[in-house]
Amino acid sequence: MSKSFDLLGNLVIETDSPHVNIDFKNNEIFIDIISDQITKELKFFNTLKLRSLAIKISKWLNEHNLTATLSYQTQVLAIIGRNAKSSPILSVVSGKNIEIKNITIITNLLRGDTNEI
Repeated sequence: MSKSFDLLGNLVIETDSPHVNIDFKNNEIFIDIISDQITKELKFFNTLKLRSLAIKISKWLNEHNLTATLSYQTQVLAIIGRNAKSSPILSVVSGKNIEIKNITIITNLLRGDTNEI
């Protein structure tokens, strides 16, 4: 039995100040960070916990034939899951199902330094 999903639609979570938009199209999930305020939420995690969580999510997405594209201000930051093509060097750090497209912006977001973006 194959594990896969076929998704279509939008996930809507009502809030006064949304941090991300999430769209679903077939086996693809598009996550667009629309507010740099999300970095305040990430401060509760240390880098190793975020890395571990990202690897677990990427494995789950891959097992279910899904791909997530993470972007910030129209720039693609990472591709996670089935269609990720991780470089051999970065796969040691991020795992084989995570393709880092823009390490500089990711680092700045995690540090909360959005003035450099």
